[in-house]
Amino acid sequence: MASKRSRTSGARPSTSTRYCTLSSQWSCTAVSGSVRRVRTWLDTVARWDLRSSLALQARRARLPNLLFATLSWSGAGGVWFALAALLMATHRRGVEFIPRQLDFAVAMLAGLAALFVGGVIKRAAGRRRPFATGQGVNAAIWAPGPSRSFPSTHAATAVALAVALFAMAHPLAPWVALWACGVSLSRVWLGVHFASDVLAGALLGAGLGLLPWTRVAQSVTG
Repeated sequence: MASKRSRTSGARPSTSTRYCTLSSQWSCTAVSGSVRRVRTWLDTVARWDLRSSLALQARRARLPNLLFATLSWSGAGGVWFALAALLMATHRRGVEFIPRQLDFAVAMLAGLAALFVGGVIKRAAGRRRPFATGQGVNAAIWAPGPSRSFPSTHAATAVALAVALFAMAHPLAPWVALWACGVSLSRVWLGVHFASDVLAGALLGAGLGLLPWTRVAQSVTG
């Protein structure tokens, strides 16, 4: 009898409850009843995310898939590091590929900062990518880390660069902004991010892009 009572008492739930949002898109977290509103809000976002991902997936075709895959790869972190190094190296040798090349390279620092900060948040959030939730969303491109969905660092870096260029009044800013929109949309289209991941990444990038990168450019040029 005593052992039976101990087993029963041991099975009682604690004051905290463990939950996962819709289909385990987010990591399970111990929470108290006081934050159930947050859970409800996250579930609402998750449902909206799923609907938008499935709607875009239904419209996939070979040509747009190729276009969005190209845009997606153009926003990869490795491409950023290589391009920034190339622009800085050629500028020092007096070779200019684009207008105000040094300013452009300095603006890319905003994107690299977004890449770093976004990566840290990804590990803390632990949200599953759409294709890893088992809800019918398929990836049309490879993506690292099935639990590294939130936020989209592709969107963060692209938007950070665009915003920094606008702050510098760079002539290529409008074109980079169009590219940033394409990169951001590509991540949802290809099934590797939810729409809210991209929105969060864009907000992160915009905030970092508004930092005084112009002063950095001026200090570099002397």
